[in-house]
Amino acid sequence: MGRTVSMARNPLLGEDEGPITYVLPELPREVTLTSSDAVTAALCDASRAIGRLEGARRAATPWHQCAAVLASFEGWACVLAADRKVSWSAVSKEFSDPQLSYSRGTTDARVAARLIGFHAGLEGFMDRSIYTGVVSSPLCEGELVSPRFRYAFEEGVDQWLEHGPGSGLVRAILVMMSMAASMPESDRLAMNARATFPWMARFTLGSDLMIPISAGFLGFRDEWDLVARALGDPHGYDSDTVNRAIEVSLRAVERASIAAAYEVEVLDSRGRGASVAGWLPTTIPSARYLFYLVNALPPVTREQLQVLSGLSARGVNKAIRILEDNGEVIVSGRVRGGGNYVVRSRNAWKPYPQAAQHHPSVSAAPEGQR
Repeated sequence: MGRTVSMARNPLLGEDEGPITYVLPELPREVTLTSSDAVTAALCDASRAIGRLEGARRAATPWHQCAAVLASFEGWACVLAADRKVSWSAVSKEFSDPQLSYSRGTTDARVAARLIGFHAGLEGFMDRSIYTGVVSSPLCEGELVSPRFRYAFEEGVDQWLEHGPGSGLVRAILVMMSMAASMPESDRLAMNARATFPWMARFTLGSDLMIPISAGFLGFRDEWDLVARALGDPHGYDSDTVNRAIEVSLRAVERASIAAAYEVEVLDSRGRGASVAGWLPTTIPSARYLFYLVNALPPVTREQLQVLSGLSARGVNKAIRILEDNGEVIVSGRVRGGGNYVVRSRNAWKPYPQAAQHHPSVSAAPEGQR
């Protein structure tokens, strides 16, 4: 791997610009490195930040609310990290579209909405439990990736992720780097590589929660470009370059984890506020469950709530009526029978992935204090 391949163009199409040339990246399992001191230090800081995020989850926040927060945080950040100008309101509008499942990401806002659905586990999105085939993209965009690389990449990547040497976080980073290197100039494939990282990291036991790594690259486009090209040198990888790419990826994990921990704590405070203290603890469990879900997601449909909660349509309707009666949600449509409608929190939450550029982590500290 790591070599240049040329493929003749189809003469029947009248193409005469010469052969198509591309580089087959290094496979993650073919990379042998001795971690530098900088990588070791970054791994320690990233692990500490992940512990901070897991601590925020365990402090009080219900598990399903934390998962929804991280899905929203990462889904939007993944698109923003590609320097796309897409607003949260546009993402929210796409997410509440009943046709979101089994559709294509035709706009940046729709891509972000589909990524939120992917991370939240909605039906009609790629199965997160299957890591072979990830290059085909959960965005369903059909990026042109060399079939030769895709076959070699998919063959055994799940076993290597589970049983490979060294840190699980580093193994997940190497897979992400190899994926991105197959088309380093493609923002869509970059989104795909970042979108699959959180679940690869969980698969390797690098974290109990999904790590919203994209937020860590927001505002650090040069560092992502280094990550995307480190394993795509036609002359083979350079150990110093790969070590540096792993280091900046771990710093992205650190920044994103601490920023996400703050978001989890913000949402947790809503469940303990004075406005809900009088009724939320004593209401039916389904209403409490949906209260936390609706607070942590963009405007969401009844059908999506049914999938995420496991409740029947009747159960969702009953819980939403309780939330509506207590002034916690605004409903667009009729809460009746099997009809679909859209629910949003009256005190709408907006993720702030840009905070990863400013929080007091080692990598975000001013020069001279790192």
